[in-house]
Amino acid sequence: MRASVLPSLVVLAALVPGAASAQNLLTNPGFESGGTAPSGWSTWPPGAPGVAYVWSSLDPCSGSRCVEVSSTTTFFGMWRQELPVTGGALYTYSGWIETENIAPAGGCTLQAVFRDAGNAILEFVDLGSHDGTIAPWMFDFPHVKRVRAPQGAVKVEVNLYLQGPGKARFDDVFFGPCETGSILGHASNGAGPIAGAEVELWGSGIRVYSDANGRFLFPQVPDASPRWNLIVGAAGYQDATLGGVDVAAGEVAQVSAMLRPGANPADTDIVLRAGRLHHSLSSTPVTVDPAAVIDPSLYPSYVLPFLASDPYIDSAAPEVQAAVQEILAGVPPSQATNLLAVSHAAYLWIARNVEYDVVYSTQNYVDPTSGMWQTISGEGWCWGRNFTDWLYRPSEMLCEKRGICIEHGRLGTALLRALGIPARPMVGHATQFWVQPPSGQGWWTAMSTSGGRAAYRDHGDTSSAYGSLLPSALHHAALDAGPVIHSDWECARPGLWREVHPWGETYPGTPAGYAQALADLATFAVSGSAPQGVPHAPGAQYEISYSDVTLDLRNIGRQRSLTARFPFAMTTAVVTDLGNHAWWSDHPECVTGTWITTEQNAVESRNWLNLGVDLTPLLGAPEPVTCDVKANGSDEDIAVASGARVTFTVSLDAAGVAPGQKDWWITIASPFGWFHAIGVNVWQYGVAPVYQGAAFDVPVEVPILDLPYLPPGAYTLFFGLDAADGVPQGTYADAVSVTVAAP
Repeated sequence: MRASVLPSLVVLAALVPGAASAQNLLTNPGFESGGTAPSGWSTWPPGAPGVAYVWSSLDPCSGSRCVEVSSTTTFFGMWRQELPVTGGALYTYSGWIETENIAPAGGCTLQAVFRDAGNAILEFVDLGSHDGTIAPWMFDFPHVKRVRAPQGAVKVEVNLYLQGPGKARFDDVFFGPCETGSILGHASNGAGPIAGAEVELWGSGIRVYSDANGRFLFPQVPDASPRWNLIVGAAGYQDATLGGVDVAAGEVAQVSAMLRPGANPADTDIVLRAGRLHHSLSSTPVTVDPAAVIDPSLYPSYVLPFLASDPYIDSAAPEVQAAVQEILAGVPPSQATNLLAVSHAAYLWIARNVEYDVVYSTQNYVDPTSGMWQTISGEGWCWGRNFTDWLYRPSEMLCEKRGICIEHGRLGTALLRALGIPARPMVGHATQFWVQPPSGQGWWTAMSTSGGRAAYRDHGDTSSAYGSLLPSALHHAALDAGPVIHSDWECARPGLWREVHPWGETYPGTPAGYAQALADLATFAVSGSAPQGVPHAPGAQYEISYSDVTLDLRNIGRQRSLTARFPFAMTTAVVTDLGNHAWWSDHPECVTGTWITTEQNAVESRNWLNLGVDLTPLLGAPEPVTCDVKANGSDEDIAVASGARVTFTVSLDAAGVAPGQKDWWITIASPFGWFHAIGVNVWQYGVAPVYQGAAFDVPVEVPILDLPYLPPGAYTLFFGLDAADGVPQGTYADAVSVTVAAP
């Protein structure tokens, strides 16, 4: 069959089962209906001393009613509802809460109690305990949490629980099947499909296998963050890694994996670690002057760059600007230029609305797309060309409603810049911002919205991480409008990586403390393990900052050299960079050298420790470039809007191809099946060689598919050569993918 365009042979949606919808299983989840009590809900235990239950019409979160539990004693009480569940199924649980003066020994929580057919308790799941006063209403959690019913469970008690003394209010509770989407992909060797490839959805414990057409399907993947990662392997081929997959509720994410013939290297990753020593004096928090103003005309020239939007701190993005309007709406007009009022409003807005991603699991479920799990659990993997490539930009974080401490620091920076306040992210958990008195010189102070979110969520604390950080801890700030990171590298292609959480070991600020720090650096350089610091009294101290990265090399391609960078502390009034450092790698044969570089702005500077890395001892020399495929001029996978023109080109350097007759393959995996080229824009269904003969140079990029429109979906073009036997093996191959968005 010939065609000038790819025919719509099948409807993609028919290939995957229907996704679970956001169905709330609870009766009367907003407590709006009932006679003398809200229908569907009961209270327990009856007659507990000091415990009262109220079906309240006083200031509900929405509608006209909510429920309340109060206790004047340490006894507990709850509103509850029982629902049927399926053992092993994944559910979403969330709701709105307010608290009032709950004693820290107690707390309120959204609780799930799973029971079997004999009514025996299989598991308690608490989403998180809250005490203190939290008002107005807080959504528990901004990025919703999932719970998995244990095997054998047939029902669950949804409990709105308070352990007194104190008061808790609940509204708009949700318990229902987790929304899911699907991942549909195909595995190929660069000429045709691979049957029987094993595909693991990392962190889920689920593996599937490709069919005779190379297709594989994960049918019910939780709608989480756009960070799903996959590893694809098959006998006789090197593994392929795929990452950053976005699975949306009710939709199909499409991916493509090209596996190259051969075996994986003996080690598929490399670990790089560094330690840097500095000295800190005793310091106290730098507070915000209540009279400080937001007035760019008063700012010194050196801080003006910290008002600019940056590609990675996108303060000009519409999502950031919309959040700024919400923040300003809560600031009295008379305080609109008061730094304290506006910056604290931004701090509190983040603390109330954006989760700190350390909360990523419940007893029976770990979210594999959680940033904290991917970076530092030792089980997860991140996906990107470097750390910053993986991190959410502030605009993305506002959509996701959660982030790790670095992402929190950048979000706070973006919001403050959009509010007219010079700000810059710190390495780790903080945002540093400029305090400008109406006259005279200003100064930097800082806030930690990741710590602020945790304090607010758990205790209703509205200010403990605002302006309370020690200057001695703020020694890794950005020196321009861009970001700063504690470990930096650059890969030509995105790949998997993880880290150990950066940490510091401290020592007394004495000659003996300095000598011990140097000795421990020497131990670290040999073993890669950091000895524990030395306990000491508050005051001056020495500190070694440690950070590291583990790079998975299965998607490194032809790249063999890279540089990993680790920052020294900035020298400030209370911090001195001493320059002492050490490094360690599990493959020291790959580290070709170390050197120090310096970056600076008008008044500050910082040194970086650089490790030069050559991966040839691990991976061997890179294969020569033979087949080359591009999409719209790009060697990397791309996404285009609906209706955009798509041009695939192919070229060949025959110098790297072994002599002899070859099968030439130009194939495409599409939403409608596999096709092979028999001319420009002329394709036939199935997989077959386009030509048989010796390799020869195709130096000019020849358009093989050039269309003004492709139907939505994922298209992967493969160009490969192998033995002239009619069997697709893709000995020399390249591929590139284009995802066409839906209209």
